[in-house]
Amino acid sequence: MLSVEAAKKMLIHTLRWREEFAPEKAAQDLFHQEVFVKAGQSFGRDMEGRRNAPKSWLHSG
Repeated sequence: MLSVEAAKKMLIHTLRWREEFAPEKAAQDLFHQEVFVKAGQSFGRDMEGRRNAPKSWLHSG
């Protein structure tokens, strides 16, 4: 069941995270390729059993 109160809390949490982490700035940071040597992907399901979009990440080596 959808909850307006839960959605409100999630939105507030997301906005606070964006302010603290500044993803726009982080996206412009440059990283040396040698720092990241392995890549990974994750597939999963949400709490209602629907498939999630694949998630990719880099492992530092």
